[in-house]
Amino acid sequence: MAQQFRRCASVFKTLSKQSKSTSWQQALVRYFDVRHGDDDPGALECTNVTSACGRSRKWDLALHVVCEARLRRLSVDTPAYNAVLAACDWTMALSLLHQAQSGLLFEPSPVTFNCALASCKRSEKWQAALSLFWQAESDQVRLTQVAHSAVMSACGSNAQWELAISILGKALCDRMQ
Repeated sequence: MAQQFRRCASVFKTLSKQSKSTSWQQALVRYFDVRHGDDDPGALECTNVTSACGRSRKWDLALHVVCEARLRRLSVDTPAYNAVLAACDWTMALSLLHQAQSGLLFEPSPVTFNCALASCKRSEKWQAALSLFWQAESDQVRLTQVAHSAVMSACGSNAQWELAISILGKALCDRMQ
């Protein structure tokens, strides 16, 4: 039992280190090696590998990992999905968020909205970012400063200064509450 615990701890430590490096390939290989054994790599390891893939904008691989893990009934949590949303293009990010809000995939968190908004900003889709921002507000999602910043940046980089300033005002009001 102690030997199995040390083996699992070693695997988890390695996966965590690999997820922080730029080597998405190594993290992915290690994850699938563990998965093909007797062990469920666990939600943390799924998040680690999706984060490693996400940092390299390999969102298709990150999405494959979470989908395949769900099919095998392995552990997948919200941060793993957030890593996929952070990496993918805006249309896929909004699609995944919509599925999450419908209760089909995972429970979205404020960070989930941050990731989707960042994808919209990166793709210069200020209208989509603004729409998502106001939808989250109407759904009473407690958005973070990261979300406000992403929307302001998306609007500002597309010469929508009045909108960016109104979001800034909203952020300042939210902060005072």
